[in-house]
Amino acid sequence: MLTQIEELVRQLQPTDDPDDLGRIDKLIRDLNGIKRTSLAELERPVTGSAYRVTEQRKAKRSYNAAAIVASFAEVGWTMGDLVQADAARHVWQYTNLKRAAVEANVELRIAHEEVENLGDIEDPQIGEVWSSYYKIEGVQE
Repeated sequence: MLTQIEELVRQLQPTDDPDDLGRIDKLIRDLNGIKRTSLAELERPVTGSAYRVTEQRKAKRSYNAAAIVASFAEVGWTMGDLVQADAARHVWQYTNLKRAAVEANVELRIAHEEVENLGDIEDPQIGEVWSSYYKIEGVQE
C-alpha cells in the first residue's frame, strides 16, 4: 500500500490552491502521526532493505556560572583561566570544562534539570536535560 501511495505522491504537481495546500498539510500531519506511533513501538535499532532507523540523542545543558566560578576559585583558578582553557566563552564549553575540572581537581555537580545561571554556589553547576529523536536514513550498499 505504501508503494502505491508513493507512486501517487510522485505524480502530484505544485499548486497554489489553498484547499490543495491544506489537504497536503493534513496528509503530512497524518503521515507524521503514523510515523511517530510506529517509531514509538520499534525495537531499536532497525535496518530494513532500504532504510535504517537509529536512535539519536542530545543533551541540553545549563550552567550555574556562580557555582562553577566559586568551585574553581577555591583552587586558585580565575574566570580568565577558564577562558584560557577554552572551558568558557560567552557560553560554557562542556567537554573543555570537564577537562579543566580534572586538571584542577574540581568536582563538577550535574543535575538532571536546568540550573539557574546565578544560582547558589552550593547548587549543581551544570544542568543536563536529555532528549532523543529518530533519524531515518538510506542504507548504503
